[in-house]
Amino acid sequence: RLIKSVETENLVGVDELGLDDEATQSIKKHNQKSSNDLFIIGTIDLDGFLLTTLGIDSKRLIPITDESQYIPRNKFSIELVSINNHVGVRKTFRSRKFSFINELQILIKLKQYGCNVPSILDIDFDRCSFTMAYIPGWVLREKLARSGAAIRDRDVIKDPHYGSLTPKQSWLQRIETGRRFLSKSVSSEFIDSLSSEMQKIHSTGVTGFEIKYGNIIIQKKTEKPFWIDFEEAHVSSGRGMIFNCLKEWDIQLFNLHFNTEYLTYKKIKKIIENKQISGISDWYAPAYIGSGLHVGPIWKNDSGFGRWHYILKPNLPQLREKRVLDLGANNGCNALEMLRHGAGEVVGVELDHTKIEQGRFLKEAFECIDNQSYRFNYIHGNMADLPQMDLGSFDVVTAFCSIYYLSDPGIGELIRYIRSITNTMVVQCNHARNINRRDEHTYTKASIPYSLKVLKENGFSKTKVFSPKGYVRPLIVAKRG
Repeated sequence: RLIKSVETENLVGVDELGLDDEATQSIKKHNQKSSNDLFIIGTIDLDGFLLTTLGIDSKRLIPITDESQYIPRNKFSIELVSINNHVGVRKTFRSRKFSFINELQILIKLKQYGCNVPSILDIDFDRCSFTMAYIPGWVLREKLARSGAAIRDRDVIKDPHYGSLTPKQSWLQRIETGRRFLSKSVSSEFIDSLSSEMQKIHSTGVTGFEIKYGNIIIQKKTEKPFWIDFEEAHVSSGRGMIFNCLKEWDIQLFNLHFNTEYLTYKKIKKIIENKQISGISDWYAPAYIGSGLHVGPIWKNDSGFGRWHYILKPNLPQLREKRVLDLGANNGCNALEMLRHGAGEVVGVELDHTKIEQGRFLKEAFECIDNQSYRFNYIHGNMADLPQMDLGSFDVVTAFCSIYYLSDPGIGELIRYIRSITNTMVVQCNHARNINRRDEHTYTKASIPYSLKVLKENGFSKTKVFSPKGYVRPLIVAKRG
């Protein structure tokens, strides 16, 4: 069932490999006689070089070697093969049965979740081997080497500098050398895409796969990244200590190889403790990131995490897969909590660039701890200019303690426009009197009666008020008539 489910139109045919005509015809004749029997084109050495007796076109993507330069593999063997006139890569584990089963089940799992990994074309349980679909493209290590990086085994053997290094020093030296040539070999967009694929793999519960330049393929047609080599990876059904530790290590390895600064638990903790985010000491909306990490006094219910759990989460409309516009999004705490609880996308409008910087940090921190991506984007601007922003329609528009800072005509005009892009608007009022407001009229505009009146006058005639006793920030959920 597994093999029959593979989409054959995405496989590489023998004709596309770059073999000469004689070799191509020889393989096709063999496949016609025995459709299930693999034709071995050649063996692939430790650096990804192919040893073959067949003629291959000079424009090939596969580097070629001869017997004198061939570097054998110790743990397993890899062969370039043909099966049913499709090109595959057979990996034979010899007596290492656990590694064989482990990588096989992980590849199946990742493929089912839509990750960029090779499809399985054939399985031989007696030989402890499976055949993966061949992905035409460059191995990143080879692309770096052709840009000038001496990181392949055959290059290191010839370099006397490596002879005096310990294994760990040699490993770090190769990574440092590869980093210097990254900009010549791949774009920053490719590295972002590669990171997204890593996050996608983590979201399936797979961690601890070997992150190195030789385990990444750049597909020729699309330039998409493909990960390979999962024999030592770990599969976790939950999100416990082992999963978190291995995921943390994966991200650290990624940052080391690609000179990136993606967040880890340790990085987030350090940023918070050292107050490295602008305005972190004056954090308006406290946020609980997870795993014990938080910013600000999260036990207060007037803003941020406390407000979310006290009044917003129980009373907001159903948000599952909904598109939400958050006016006066501040540091994004409410927007990210909405996404955490099922919203499909949140667009936040915020005027203060410091709050936006905080929100971008929070987004990456939430994604790191929750191990998933959130569709949260900021619009840097004034909510009064919303009619000129052309953001499309939304399922819900929220304005938590924000809309009453506009002028009276401005509030009416904005709500009237919002009526044209949504059926539901949520407004949070604030009738506290111990706020040092510059304009006394703001107290009126922040009240429940004022908000109900302006909502109804501008098309939101169905309203429901949630005002717990003693709580000064009541909520109004309004719908169009």
